[in-house]
Amino acid sequence: MPDPVVAPPAATVPVAPPVAPAIPVVATVTAADLMKRASLAPIVLSPVPATDLRATANLDDIKDPVARAVVEKRLVEMERGLNTKFQSLAEERRVLEADRTRSNTWTPQRVLEASKDPNFVAAAQEALKTQAPTSFEGTTEQWSVLTPAEKTAFAMVEKTSRDTQSQLQQMLHAQAHEKVRTRFPDYDPAVVDRSMQTIIDGKLSPEAINEFVWKAANFDRYVEQSYQFGLTDRNGSLQEKIAGSSPRTTLTVQSNESGVTPVAGERSKAYFVRIAEERLRQQKLGVR
Repeated sequence: MPDPVVAPPAATVPVAPPVAPAIPVVATVTAADLMKRASLAPIVLSPVPATDLRATANLDDIKDPVARAVVEKRLVEMERGLNTKFQSLAEERRVLEADRTRSNTWTPQRVLEASKDPNFVAAAQEALKTQAPTSFEGTTEQWSVLTPAEKTAFAMVEKTSRDTQSQLQQMLHAQAHEKVRTRFPDYDPAVVDRSMQTIIDGKLSPEAINEFVWKAANFDRYVEQSYQFGLTDRNGSLQEKIAGSSPRTTLTVQSNESGVTPVAGERSKAYFVRIAEERLRQQKLGVR
């Protein structure tokens, strides 16, 4: 009997140790992130499926006509209920979509309505407390880590700066009044301030403001022209007085070679002109 053939041992293939699956690193997601993502995702209204339970039910297997009629009746009632429920859900989806669109759109009317809600006002005030002031040169995050005492100190510094600026403006305003008073002895700062405030408050029409500015811009020219008009009128009046007060000489000459006699109240110059005219007339006629 031959010896059994012993097969050589198979080559050993090294097997790699199992590798543990990598654990994905998930960033921390806050509730605010989820709400923002949900508000941006559109709501897709899927069509209401047509439910026909009788088409999917195997009624042919029911041989008893009474039982089959009962099953068909139940199926019709179930179809009606499901269709009503689907329509109700679709309507609710449309309402939710409209509400979300409205919540993302802020109008003046909506802000006015919200301002009447005490809860909204309280929440808005709390939110404002967490916001950094516009004068703070850091970020909102940096402002949030300041202590209440530090925030109060910052507010005091801002108030002191505003008060100093206001006092400086008042001082410059008073100095401007005094400079104008040196040119106009009757200058009244109160009248000027009231006029300026009237313009700022919008109590003057655009037409009145334009007229006011035009008069102010042409004040010096109007004064100069008025002065020249006064000089012209005064000179004209003096000339009229001089002309009206010129002396009238009454001649005592009763007659002359031309036979021209003076007229009572006639001026001497006019009298001699008449003598010359009469003599020229006589020469033309050949009279000596």
